[in-house]
Amino acid sequence: MAKKEAPAYNERDFFRDLKAGKLYACYCLEGEEEFVKEKALSDLRAAVLDGPMRELNETRLTDPEADEVIRAAETLPLMADRRLLIVKDSHLLGSGPKAGEEGQADDADKLARYLSQLPDTTVIVFWVRGAADKRKRLYKALKDNVSSGRCVICSFERQSEDDLRKWIVRRCRENKVTISDETATRLVFRTGNSLTQIQSETEKLCDYVGPGGTADEEALDAVVTQNLEYKVFDLSRTVLSGDAAKAFRMLEALLQDGEDRVGLLSLLGNQCRQLLKVAALSRAGARETEIARTVGTPDFVVRQTQMLARRFSMEEMARMPQLCVQAEFEIKSGRIQAEGGLEKVMLEILAMGGRNGKMDRAAAGARR
Repeated sequence: MAKKEAPAYNERDFFRDLKAGKLYACYCLEGEEEFVKEKALSDLRAAVLDGPMRELNETRLTDPEADEVIRAAETLPLMADRRLLIVKDSHLLGSGPKAGEEGQADDADKLARYLSQLPDTTVIVFWVRGAADKRKRLYKALKDNVSSGRCVICSFERQSEDDLRKWIVRRCRENKVTISDETATRLVFRTGNSLTQIQSETEKLCDYVGPGGTADEEALDAVVTQNLEYKVFDLSRTVLSGDAAKAFRMLEALLQDGEDRVGLLSLLGNQCRQLLKVAALSRAGARETEIARTVGTPDFVVRQTQMLARRFSMEEMARMPQLCVQAEFEIKSGRIQAEGGLEKVMLEILAMGGRNGKMDRAAAGARR
């Protein structure tokens, strides 16, 4: 009968155990959410280290050899119950400087054996930048030792959009700044799902608005740094709305920032596919929230996309992503130059909207 795996240990379990005073002999802290992971390490340090000798009872090693880790772990604490050993960016768990070197297997085996005889006087933390490589021997050994109750592997995953929105609202409230749920959602959309970046942009926003103020769309425009995905979304929205002059100014700014035309063309294609999906679902009678959930985008983006979709026929919207794919293929195959390929697609989409704008104006004149 196959051995049943224990449920994954996550950040909620970590902070709950720490609050309850429960410590483990060995931790592996890994995952893409660096901000929360750093906070977890900071809180763990505060829980383990106390007394006048706390600085002397902490050792930090970066990508050390196995023997160095074991020597540090065997060192007794000074005037305290425990000492803390932090091992950062080990090549035995991720892609440290020594990754790929010979001797990895021996080092991993040494530490794997040592995990079964960890001292009660040292708390070891393996801190991994990004996600740990689950194929590594040391990771497998740590996982095998989880069942002993002395080791834990805690994965810090990216926060959900809802969690990030709540974090922004709570942080603004702490700074005596008012922000609506929709504005917080817009901030996440502009910035991305890295809490490190969200924290930085929220602090900038609060400083800009000031205590007692309200963070709104105008404040976002003034101080929030946009990620590439949002910039391309903004460019696509401008192209689809028919503002050629502004669209080409935005393209020039992206190119000056070092963005690649082929990459931008691919992202524009993604936005065109999203336009087609939203239009198809809308015309099938789907609700706004249902469309947002299906497409994987905020409600306000769905509303904006629905308005843009009214300028085009379904045939035209189906043609847009095909234009992007065809241009990307021709650039990569050397049939056309990269310079001009993206611009040609933008002009063709602008022309579609221009034709429809003339038709709309003509129809409006006929009604008058």
